[in-house]
Amino acid sequence: AIERRAPPNRTEPIRTPMESVMEDVEIRPVGYPNLALPLERNAMLRASETVMIDGDRRMSWARFADRVARLAGAFAAMGVSPGARVGILAQNSFQIAECVYAAFWCGAIAYPLNNRLAVPELSAQFAENTPSVLVAHHDFLDLARALPLPAGAKLVAFESPTPPQDMADYESLIADAR
Repeated sequence: AIERRAPPNRTEPIRTPMESVMEDVEIRPVGYPNLALPLERNAMLRASETVMIDGDRRMSWARFADRVARLAGAFAAMGVSPGARVGILAQNSFQIAECVYAAFWCGAIAYPLNNRLAVPELSAQFAENTPSVLVAHHDFLDLARALPLPAGAKLVAFESPTPPQDMADYESLIADAR
């Protein structure tokens, strides 16, 4: 027979080990457990190790975790809350991973969109998964603008030489977030 034990009673909130690594970041992952917690753990244990390579760009666990936390702060400031959706319209890149983990960090749902679909097909996906924020690579900005975004939804452009006036700039959001 398997003995089942009740979980210990905790009166204090569970503290994550990442708090000492990222003292200047104000936002913490929502809820426990959270899919962003392994990111925190790896940033603490493997801070200087490379987590990903994208073309000629390399990123360490510590830098990745910092960028994700800052992006999560920017998402939260844009109204992304637990249960909200973050749409991603891009080809494979490290920004997709950052967006997915930032959404997890906020307790939100990230969903990458298939950039090969036409506007009517993507619109059908939007009917079921209305995003609070849509992050789009500059190659897909026209497609992003053609989608029926709900009132109040925010558009974010990345790798755009000159960010459009009607969209937030991805790198500026990360640089300015706390």
